[in-house]
Amino acid sequence: MEVWKAVENLRNDFITALYKWQKKPRRIMLPKAMSAEEMESKYQEKRVPTVIPKITEENWEEIEIQPIMEPYSFVRIRYNKETHEYLYEVIEPQLTDEEEKLLEFLKDTLLKTLEYTLDEATTKDKEEYLRKSVDALLISRNIRLEDVSKDRIIYYIIRDFIGYSVINVLMVDPQIEDISCDGPTIPLYIYHRKYHSVRTNVVFKNDHEL
Repeated sequence: MEVWKAVENLRNDFITALYKWQKKPRRIMLPKAMSAEEMESKYQEKRVPTVIPKITEENWEEIEIQPIMEPYSFVRIRYNKETHEYLYEVIEPQLTDEEEKLLEFLKDTLLKTLEYTLDEATTKDKEEYLRKSVDALLISRNIRLEDVSKDRIIYYIIRDFIGYSVINVLMVDPQIEDISCDGPTIPLYIYHRKYHSVRTNVVFKNDHEL
């Protein structure tokens, strides 16, 4: 009897271990929110990948800022004191004109030259492969970038090749329960656990993006 009991215990331990190794949904566990003042102060320098801009529009106030993929993407909740409307603002790295042109060149080149089947790799392996591919392209073209500029560009390459493109932040934010879209050029709406139905600043520019 004790032998069978030992076998049963081993079986249960094995099943428990299998459950632990199962893949889980890619949702980001958000760190504890900093105050709006702390977050703005930390990300107002030009040497960081993403600068959090100050609110200059009249009647809008800042409610909170939440990092999503720090130091690259953030969410800021705004409130309009006149219309009593909330806004879910996605903040990502702002590219210079030169960085935007280089990003498009790198994306076009990668699409033509990628030999690796990304679907068959882990997310970590995909990211590593893309980083090495970008490095190789920059070296082959004798293009030198500052680290912060390179970080911004690689963020968008990983976001667009592996993530969900312009809606990536919406897809990984665990506070969002639903996303609705009425077509290109129209702001997306989300259902937020805390603020409920909220307009976002995310827009599909055209049918191709959609």
